[in-house]
Amino acid sequence: LTEDLEFSCKLVLNGEKVGWAHNAVIYDEKPITLQQSWKQRKRWMQGFADVADRFFFKLLYKGIKDFDFTALDCALYTIQPFIVIGLGLSTLLTLAQSVLNYPMNVFLIKFLLNSLFGIGDKLWNIISFITLVYTPFALLLDRKLGLRIMLWYVFYPFYILTWIPISIQGIINKNKKEWDHTIHTRVISIDDIENEGLENGKESLA
Repeated sequence: LTEDLEFSCKLVLNGEKVGWAHNAVIYDEKPITLQQSWKQRKRWMQGFADVADRFFFKLLYKGIKDFDFTALDCALYTIQPFIVIGLGLSTLLTLAQSVLNYPMNVFLIKFLLNSLFGIGDKLWNIISFITLVYTPFALLLDRKLGLRIMLWYVFYPFYILTWIPISIQGIINKNKKEWDHTIHTRVISIDDIENEGLENGKESLA
């Protein structure tokens, strides 16, 4: 279900370099409904969990034995579904901590910074603020900031939270190999894309 990840793991295990085509141009139509997006992402998480089950420990062993950081990086990359669930649990604990007003010290780094230097809360607030304004700032630089996109940005955290149940489903169904086809509905020619690119280029020069 994630053949690109599987091929990458096999290359790394055999000491080969994973290729990267820097000048490649990919036109990828994303799902336009939550249901379609859910199916697609569940398929990805199933593939990740399946690849992790077969290659994680092999990559980890190679990374430690050969001091191969590429293998270690690849091993950690395969366990994305488990990392997402861990982040989901930390989010729930953080919410519980806020509601109950009870310090659970969910985030170790913040706890240590508070204990040693007393700056954990301040640093956390700064990072949270940067995270919040980063996307609108990037959109502003790209001249794509607008009311409609900001409205969707408000709901984006809820979309992120859907990764938690999707990851759980992916792990549970990792041995199922059924392919859920992503429906493509937009009709766009290569000329449309190239013309839009030219228009954006003219706007940038203006």
